[in-house]
Amino acid sequence: MHRNHAVLLSTAVAALIAAGCGSQLPYLSPEYREPIVPIDVALEADRTPPDLSSAVKPHITLLQGFVRSSNVHTFSANIAMIMATTDLERLTVKPISGGPAGAVDPSPELRRLQERLVEIFSAYTVDPSEDLSLIVTPDGSHLSNEAIQHVLYFVPHASGVNYRPHLVAGTTQPAPAAGFKPMGASVYQLDHAGVATRTLWTWTGESGAR
Repeated sequence: MHRNHAVLLSTAVAALIAAGCGSQLPYLSPEYREPIVPIDVALEADRTPPDLSSAVKPHITLLQGFVRSSNVHTFSANIAMIMATTDLERLTVKPISGGPAGAVDPSPELRRLQERLVEIFSAYTVDPSEDLSLIVTPDGSHLSNEAIQHVLYFVPHASGVNYRPHLVAGTTQPAPAAGFKPMGASVYQLDHAGVATRTLWTWTGESGAR
């Protein structure tokens, strides 16, 4: 009886493959290699989604790293949860007087926000060193070696006590000279030079990614 069930199951699987259903399951193919996305998690002044996927608003980078393409959405949902449980009223981005251009005061509140993001990012970060061809950029060009090293080791080289935040101008708006009151966040895809050029997700106040 059990053998008959096994034969029927094998026949059914073979029929599905013959019908082309196997082509709908790329993750089961031994030749499939999942793309790796270089990302920038940024803090912004507002929660308004950009009109274009290439629009980048003035922002402060909180975290950079590599994630598998299938994990971008899940990681974004975790970012949304952290943003929704952060007291944004206590966060103020203030340029450092007399400091380098764009340098921002790394306040305790800003550091704590970054620490929380680093904690959840540890479950998603990947090292693309074994196959750099898997790294995907907005225009399809290769990420420079310098950019790869910077993104790969952003944690810990630019996190925790080493965090040195700075304000970056957007593609359509200049960086506000007086700083801003953080209210939103975005996940950007980095280009070949390690610059945020494409918006993958924007937090609009919800507790999870949509």
